[in-house]
Amino acid sequence: MSTVAVPAGLPAGRVVMRGALGAGAAVLALVLLFAAVGQQAPAPVGGGAVNTAQIPAAYVPWVLAAGSLCPAITPAIIAAQDQVESGWNPRAINGASGAEGIAQFLPSTFTGWGRDDDGTGTVSPYNPHDAIMAQGRYDCSLVALASRLVSSGQAAGSVIDLALAAYNAGPGAVEAAHGVPADAAAYVRQIESLAASKYSAAGAVGSAAAQVAVAAAESALGTLYQWGGSCIDPHGADPSGWCDCSSLVQMAWRAAGVDLPRTTFQQVGVGTPVASVSQLRLGDLVFTPGSDGSAAAPGHVGIYAGNGEIIHAPQTGQAVQFASISSWQSQIVAMRHIG
Repeated sequence: MSTVAVPAGLPAGRVVMRGALGAGAAVLALVLLFAAVGQQAPAPVGGGAVNTAQIPAAYVPWVLAAGSLCPAITPAIIAAQDQVESGWNPRAINGASGAEGIAQFLPSTFTGWGRDDDGTGTVSPYNPHDAIMAQGRYDCSLVALASRLVSSGQAAGSVIDLALAAYNAGPGAVEAAHGVPADAAAYVRQIESLAASKYSAAGAVGSAAAQVAVAAAESALGTLYQWGGSCIDPHGADPSGWCDCSSLVQMAWRAAGVDLPRTTFQQVGVGTPVASVSQLRLGDLVFTPGSDGSAAAPGHVGIYAGNGEIIHAPQTGQAVQFASISSWQSQIVAMRHIG
């Protein structure tokens, strides 16, 4: 992999347009995410939660899915690599090495790991969806290789360090150096620093179930609000499967194994109260009166995603999106901790 890429200049947006993930791909992404919960990992860098505010919104579902293929490679690592490799530029080309796309794959390497992950019928390192998923698969294979090298005494260092070094310099260079090659050390430090800072949902302490709930809510980003929608197929063609505010919350926590009531008027009585915004944790429910409720019977709800942000389905004509907790603070009438 190359450490140099054409700058992207892509803004970090917050709303995924409908159709960014097909229904089948969205389900696959969630299955991968939820299957990872509870597995043991060798101290993953950046933790389980990721600061999606720093990721271009169209790529959030793919980063979450790619960062859940194996416990050691987190979404934060995937995001940090894409920043360093290409600056999030899906058309990046390194003229010196020939590395291509958002994840800067050499053509020969991409051939082994690329698949038609978004169902377009083509496979290309310039398709960011295919490339990010290939990146996750390749990263996981390098973790497995690094584990074998360490356990057999052929290399020294942490498994994550060695895997990242192999992504940058090649597996052969790591084996030859019996550790992190000198010319890959800066890359390893940069990835791990970004994963633990910019792309880490620091301060958003939450249980494994809460992390699953937030990831499930994030999978619905960009689907249009549908009053009364079930949220069982947020990116599907049938509006009845899209989300309103309370079905989004219900869907998110159901994915984590917790059944919540259907409406905000019922959900506000579930769980335990949270005394202040400063005590919010991942997955907590935040309520406002909304357009059809009151302080005593709130009509709108969102789910706390960490980093001072809430995921919610706002109203007809708007998509599932993030909002800052500060923009809600004067209207908050209840906060509930679920688990």
